[in-house]
Amino acid sequence: MSKAPEVDQTDVQQEMSRLMELLRTIVRMLGFTNREIERRANLNHATSVKYFRGEGEPKLDFVLAVVRAIGLEYWEFFELAYPERGQPSVSGQRLRRLLNQFPRAEPAAPARHLEEMIEELRREVRALTEKS
Repeated sequence: MSKAPEVDQTDVQQEMSRLMELLRTIVRMLGFTNREIERRANLNHATSVKYFRGEGEPKLDFVLAVVRAIGLEYWEFFELAYPERGQPSVSGQRLRRLLNQFPRAEPAAPARHLEEMIEELRREVRALTEKS
């Protein structure tokens, strides 16, 4: 098996910097403070300050913890980070060909919040009681 090409650390740093800038912007747009994020995500204050200042290279678990703390799904954050898709790589094309050999399952219904489900149950109970 051939050896994987080395990862250009400059590219990694630039990409992490871009993702953190997006994350900082989203946090501010949604009105969260750094302290709120730290509390909600159970993050270390010193580490959080460093990463939110753009210093150091955060680990993926930090980014994902912040994404969850602001109430986004992971896919929503990454969809915002990569809204436009370029030409798939050779590996991406190969993977798509392999995946297309399998039948596609119907996508699962999106998960609803507990409050919505409770409200729907209340409406159904009210409707049943009104019929009685």
